[in-house]
Amino acid sequence: MTLTTATSALFDQMNRTKERSIQARAYDGAQVLQPYGFGREVYDYDSNSRLTSTTRDEDARRDAFIYNDAGELTGTDYGLSFDSGSQTWVNRQRYQTFTPDLAGNREAVNDDGWQTIWGSNSLNQYLNAAGNTVSHGSQHEITAHESVSYQYLADGQLRHSTSSNGTYELGSAIHLV
Repeated sequence: MTLTTATSALFDQMNRTKERSIQARAYDGAQVLQPYGFGREVYDYDSNSRLTSTTRDEDARRDAFIYNDAGELTGTDYGLSFDSGSQTWVNRQRYQTFTPDLAGNREAVNDDGWQTIWGSNSLNQYLNAAGNTVSHGSQHEITAHESVSYQYLADGQLRHSTSSNGTYELGSAIHLV
């Protein structure tokens, strides 16, 4: 089976993605099995061009991102729902905080009360994330993490990832091998 995707995007005056829509079709040989509408996302940014929220149409939820004065991501609110009475986003499904070291690398993550420690080297590469080893290649790219291996194209873009669930090749079509 081959799954092809079509993505469309709208950009704001600063050429940031403002909205993205994704549609897909599953093919079995030459025949279309079923078209899928994956959904639409709307992105909001602060005055420093940092992503502050993503709102999804398919589940009517929002993810929010919080930064410190140095511009480092320090918190996330996932799955907020809109309360029409108070006109605010409430009832998060998940909350994370990130503690950076002096170089700005993630040192600790608190995920809804579950604390994990991250470690990095002098090249600012993560060596472990939440107790799982992170492996790097000669171009400093991540080659393996949490039983998933990654391979890249010559320009550094991800070519495919492989796990026990199969191989996912990226490009104009996603092939599940």
